[in-house]
Amino acid sequence: MNKIIYIGMDVHSSNFTLCSFEPGYGMSEDKIFGQVQFKDD
Repeated sequence: MNKIIYIGMDVHSSNFTLCSFEPGYGMSEDKIFGQVQFKDD
């Protein structure tokens, strides 16, 4: 079975966030594998 995993980026001038997500398509729960946020100190 093939899976689709979505990768997202939210980019701003001072920070950015990365996230990966696998939808469950109503057969199982949606899964968020990880979310990382970077900020400029």
